[in-house]
Amino acid sequence: MNKQWRNYLLLLPVALFVIIVFAYPIIKTFQYSFYEVPFGLDKGEFIGLSNFKKVFSDGEFWVRLKNTIFWTLYNLILQLVLPLLVAFILLKRTWLNKLTQSLILLPWIVPAVAIAVVFRLFLLPGLGYANTLISTLGFNQIDFLGNSSLAMITLVFINTWKFVPFGTLVVLAALQSIPQENYEAAQIDGAGAWQRFTKITLPLMAQKIWFLPFLSIVWNFNVFDLIWLTTQGGPGLSTETLPIGIFRYAFRTFQFGKAAATATVAILGLAIIGILYFKFAIPEKEGVN
Repeated sequence: MNKQWRNYLLLLPVALFVIIVFAYPIIKTFQYSFYEVPFGLDKGEFIGLSNFKKVFSDGEFWVRLKNTIFWTLYNLILQLVLPLLVAFILLKRTWLNKLTQSLILLPWIVPAVAIAVVFRLFLLPGLGYANTLISTLGFNQIDFLGNSSLAMITLVFINTWKFVPFGTLVVLAALQSIPQENYEAAQIDGAGAWQRFTKITLPLMAQKIWFLPFLSIVWNFNVFDLIWLTTQGGPGLSTETLPIGIFRYAFRTFQFGKAAATATVAILGLAIIGILYFKFAIPEKEGVN
């Protein structure tokens, strides 16, 4: 057996894993979106684009799509800005910062189920510690998760709290990889702090963390557990995103074809975003025109 075939053989387990875990479910989802799928997921009658027509004519779908876009964008902004600020704070090499760097991953590794339950109890009106503190300070209690105006932004902050440690370590690693000689040379040339940040830090850091915004978009777009375990998409439809809608179609009203059609729309949307992102956002390698 030559070396090339041996390499292919070594890649076979990974290829099979990707096909079974990712490719096969996506293909079946596309297939089900064109069928009237009865309970039990047996392939039923072929109905063409009828499921897509049902989805696009459903007013709740557009509400969920709008919520998903806002949810993803709000999280993206916070999950880019906050890690940058925290990383700058931790950049100084002190014993406290080293300890913080060791402990900062704790929110990231805690299961979303535990985070959802803890924050739901923490924010609960009347019993939660947050509202107890608000009452102690003399203010009226706030129903963070039961108020349609506050629920979405509250969930955004909870979700960002979980993501910030990962983003911080990625940004911190990028900042630490920037040679100090660049800053020293710029300072000798008379560059101020803002000029050093915009001309050195941002460009060099962007080359290392260009993938972080895309990860944030994909992960946040697909968040289900945190939202479902805190508000279940409520109050009303104020926090109901596409993943929540897909779950309701499939496992609450048993409209598997409609759920598959909605999932197909979501997959195609993410695919388009990914293609555009990797086409325009990947930094050019040094020395390549």
